[in-house]
Formats: sequence, structure tokens, C-alpha cells
Amino acid sequence: MELTISTPFYQSEYSVVWLEVNTPTGNYVIQKGHAPTILILSPLKPLTFRLKTGKNETLTVRHGVVKVDRVSAMVVITVAEE
Repeated sequence: MELTISTPFYQSEYSVVWLEVNTPTGNYVIQKGHAPTILILSPLKPLTFRLKTGKNETLTVRHGVVKVDRVSAMVVITVAEE
């Protein structure tokens, strides 16, 4: 699945196996074929994803949302480290 992360300072694109997000209603693991949805992300919680190379990456979200469709996810966030 394709993952796009957009912040006020940069935009990055990744090929990922899965994406894990934390929301006020719980955490979600999103993979290719996931039902389309829009989620509000919980502040100061991790956003973790596994690259197709097998490496996990983690960002701490200050504020943000994720829009998911069957083949991609778009994350618009501010990151706590910025």
C-alpha cells in the first residue's frame, strides 16, 4: 500500500505493508484493502508503519488526520519533533 505523510514542512511517500494509528476510540492497523475511512489521530501518540523492506518507522503525532482508501493512506499531521 502507498502511504503519503504530509506535514507543514515536508511531504514523503512510502510503500508500506501496514500502518498503525492511535485515535480517541482506539488503535487501528491499516493494510491494503482496508475499508475507506477518515480518522482523527490522538495527540502525542505514535504513528508506526512497516516499510516493504521490513523496517519499522515511528513518528509522534502532535495533531492530525488520516484518510484511507483500499490501496493508499494519506496522513496530514504536525509532528511533535518539528
